[in-house]
Amino acid sequence: MSYGEEKIKNRHFPRLGKCICCFCLKEDKSTITCTYLLMVFFVSSLSYSIHRAGFNIHTILGSIVSVILIISLILLLIGIIKVKINYLKQFKYIFFIFLLYTLFDLVSTFYRYIISDSFYDAMYKELKNGNNDMKESEIKAFIKLKSYSYLGISLVELIIYTYYYFVTCSYIEDVEATVGYNLDNREYESGLINSNSNDEF
Repeated sequence: MSYGEEKIKNRHFPRLGKCICCFCLKEDKSTITCTYLLMVFFVSSLSYSIHRAGFNIHTILGSIVSVILIISLILLLIGIIKVKINYLKQFKYIFFIFLLYTLFDLVSTFYRYIISDSFYDAMYKELKNGNNDMKESEIKAFIKLKSYSYLGISLVELIIYTYYYFVTCSYIEDVEATVGYNLDNREYESGLINSNSNDEF
């Protein structure tokens, strides 16, 4: 079995084609554009978190994760542009770990905002002590809406990240198969040349 055929047989991701947000572009341009957009989102989200909450354990951890992700995405872009397989393959592992981290964060968000009373109590005191004329029922409804909004945003983020991961990994495996076929062709042509040279002698 040739290298290219082996890569196709051992695919781990289905062929998904282009990302739907950049469907009008070519497959490589679509992946590059989506990666740039994701990098901008990570930088903007990190800047907003630091501006809103300052430096604490959560924002410091988020900063470390964001820096690692941005480096991984930069290597991914280099791998796409220069067709470097190792630069492409690192994305599969690093972004998968990030997905696990995001899933854990979603579970943590669900516990913090829905199950635990800590967020409710803090928001209730803040609204009660503030200068507003909200009724008791309005305060409870507002806190409930805010809790489910945070959870919904976290869930949507996880869905988007997962979709991007599968589309990008599908593209990476397509590139790996193409590179494998090109390598097989070069080896085949090299074999023919060597064979012809031997026949002449």
